[in-house]
Amino acid sequence: SFSHDLNFKDLVKLTRPYNVIFGSITAPIGAYIAYTGSWNFDSILILLTQTFAVGFFIIFGNVLNDIIDLENDKINHPLRPLPSGKISTYFAKVIVISSAILSLIFVSAGTYMLVVKSQGDWRPVSAIWVSAFTLMVVYEIGPKTKKIALVGNISISLMVGLVIIYGAASLDSIDNPVVWYAGSVAFFVNLAREIVKDVEDLEGDKDRKTLPMLTSKRFSRIVSWFLCLIAIILLAIPYYSDIFTLWCIIFQVPAMLILLKLNVTLNAGDDTKSQRNMKIGMLLGLFGFLMSVFFS
Repeated sequence: SFSHDLNFKDLVKLTRPYNVIFGSITAPIGAYIAYTGSWNFDSILILLTQTFAVGFFIIFGNVLNDIIDLENDKINHPLRPLPSGKISTYFAKVIVISSAILSLIFVSAGTYMLVVKSQGDWRPVSAIWVSAFTLMVVYEIGPKTKKIALVGNISISLMVGLVIIYGAASLDSIDNPVVWYAGSVAFFVNLAREIVKDVEDLEGDKDRKTLPMLTSKRFSRIVSWFLCLIAIILLAIPYYSDIFTLWCIIFQVPAMLILLKLNVTLNAGDDTKSQRNMKIGMLLGLFGFLMSVFFS
């Protein structure tokens, strides 16, 4: 038997808290990048509500993934709470249903406030949530796009990019081109990262047809590197198209350097370090856009 404290730690670990925090903060970053109105109590409350909607949605996706991938994770990630038996599948299912309902409640509350307090358009934020929910269900439950090479990777990466645009939509600001560049950068870097993670999980992914399974580890790493190069170009475009003043590109130098240096770690076959650096590079890119907005 486990102590109450240990059970709580396992519960938190099951939700993948760093993943939830990282994913959730991209919504307010997206909102800050795009929003040109005045920041007041109402706009902050709307954004906070929608950030919670994102957080619970990510928990829903993470735990659902762990339930579906239980047998594979016994090989790939045996120390996680579900494959190790520290948390039951029944309890995990309760968390999945609860977090999905909480996400729906928060998105509904935030959308209601957007319409009533700001007379904003409710359709974009609602459409993005429904699209992300559909992508998640189709990915995990049926027709299980996760088992189809690249299709599953693209689905997950679309959700990551959509969170940033969702942040802008929560304040009715998706017409700002910068947030679409930011969302596109997140999409391409995350797609590269998903492919590298498939290289990492090659031994345990017996029931999936991933890119490294169909081609090779080396080819998959080359594709990942190419996707990161596209992201670097997308990071630079706003500074050469008069969206930002050119000198602000200095804020993107850290992201560009870490993405460029992936060529070394990928070539060395260090997949774990590569996919972690992709995550850091993505966050640095978003921070670069945020700083550029602040100083422009």
